[in-house]
Amino acid sequence: MKNKRKLFNLIFLIGLVFAGCSNDTDNNADAIAPKIFIQSPILLLNYSTDIGNSNVPYKVTFKAQGADETKISTLKLIVTNSEGNIVLEKISVSDSDSKSILDIYVQYETTNVGTYSAEFIATDTSGNISSKSVDFTYED
Repeated sequence: MKNKRKLFNLIFLIGLVFAGCSNDTDNNADAIAPKIFIQSPILLLNYSTDIGNSNVPYKVTFKAQGADETKISTLKLIVTNSEGNIVLEKISVSDSDSKSILDIYVQYETTNVGTYSAEFIATDTSGNISSKSVDFTYED
């Protein structure tokens, strides 16, 4: 009877050990989308279509960072005009398998008056996506 009880306790203990094991890849899965930090354009700043006018900026500078806690894959910028047409597109791709921050920097100018939207889209290596956008206006 004692041997049966010891055998039962041993089997029970082994069962607990194996039941407590988990797959490390499940615990390390990246479920958090990357963060986007927009430095420019500044919200509500107007730009001039009068290229060369020193009183008002005529070039829009797009500057942003995408950051992920593990690995970031791409940071993309899409600028559209008020009709929804893409007027500028730029993508920054990670050149390293361990990079956690990507930068994007580009300038744009136009002689077309209107409201424009800049959307920044960040993707990490796990396929998580986040986006942020900012609007700006070109005036005469």
